[in-house]
Amino acid sequence: MINTFKKIKNKEIKLQEISEKIFLLGLFLLPSTMSLGILLILISSIATLFFRKDKQNEKNYSILLICISFLMVASCIFQTLNLSNQELYGWQISLTWLGLLNWIPFFFLFWSTQSFLKTNSQRINAAKFVISGSIPILVTGFGQYFLNWQGPFKFLYGTIIWYLKPIENHLGLSGLFSNQNYTGTWLSTIWPLILGLLIINLEKFYKKSILIFMIGSFTFAIILTTSRNAILGIIISIPIVLGLKSLFLISTILLFLFLLNSSFLPIPTFLSENLTRFLPEQFIDKFNKFGFSNLLEYRRINLWNNTLNLLLKKPIFGYGAAFFPIIYAIKFSDPLYTEQHTHNIFLEIASSYGLLVSILLIYLILSIFKKAYKSIKHRIPNKKELIFSKSWFASSIIILLSQMNDITYYDGRISVILWILIAGLNNIGSENNSDEFINNSIKHKY
Repeated sequence: MINTFKKIKNKEIKLQEISEKIFLLGLFLLPSTMSLGILLILISSIATLFFRKDKQNEKNYSILLICISFLMVASCIFQTLNLSNQELYGWQISLTWLGLLNWIPFFFLFWSTQSFLKTNSQRINAAKFVISGSIPILVTGFGQYFLNWQGPFKFLYGTIIWYLKPIENHLGLSGLFSNQNYTGTWLSTIWPLILGLLIINLEKFYKKSILIFMIGSFTFAIILTTSRNAILGIIISIPIVLGLKSLFLISTILLFLFLLNSSFLPIPTFLSENLTRFLPEQFIDKFNKFGFSNLLEYRRINLWNNTLNLLLKKPIFGYGAAFFPIIYAIKFSDPLYTEQHTHNIFLEIASSYGLLVSILLIYLILSIFKKAYKSIKHRIPNKKELIFSKSWFASSIIILLSQMNDITYYDGRISVILWILIAGLNNIGSENNSDEFINNSIKHKY
């Protein structure tokens, strides 16, 4: 009996080791070969069904996600039975059912990938693979920007296709993504992980040199995307990872962006000429007075206000996935400006499946962040582990905040990495968050 139990246990351990390797390979391929990367991550996630054992805290989150999934399905059923006049506007009920694929499979991904992100060393390995896998984004992006590379580029007899769009109309670097804002979201999300690895490897010259080159390349690529969200991501992540000692650096960056805005202070001619040598004109335009005046034209606040007014008419089940641009055009038509989505991920969920679904998802995510923050704050002073946990926290914050005034979630790579980061963050919050651990940490400190 004991031998049989040991054999089963050994098989579970071996399956877990193999699954983790498949997961890491999937992370490596995710940025450049999205379909294959997602497939491998999905295979490794399904494998966790045979060896994963939930703790009570994890069961609570699992139950909550199951409830959210049932509410989403209930919304789809209600929308199917009460189409009213929606079909008259060219909307199809199948869209709201297909929209579930953007959420329910990723809830499972969040639950399953925690098995591969339980320890700090596992999270460091995951970060290394996703950083290495992001190098093709840099290579293709720089080639697109400086050498006018245009796709498609085919590999393995067309199994892998990289399509690079020409940069037109003063747009920024996009690389393997369809839009420079998507690229900015990805690069700024990965940036804190590189910073964390750099800090914990400062004593190792070879690794330090590579990481300095990587963080410089990522920073330059982020500037070339001209994405304000991406620049804001860097500014936010620095104090999270480095603490108060980074305030001088943050102040310098903010002062620099302040000087770019000539409505506050005219830029001297010699400074303006030197800036344009090192920074793309599109980047400077995004942060000068004209760039910020254009930002006001987007009327995001007005959009969110209008969206809330629409939600008050259908608060329980929402309107259905992909119906928002239609109903918005009908109620708030503007011939010069159309809205394809709500520019806020939680409003998007509410408009598709109801306010209750959105509120429960907000509660789940905020509770994970709160728990992780407490864990990081009370951790036993292991400097390297603490630094990288902060880096993981910063990456999670950045990708979530980027969805608050834009939605890049519907790119499969971004949605996958978002839920994987939150899965790792949940483990950070779980591993050292007990009262006994916190008390021991305080005693150790004093």
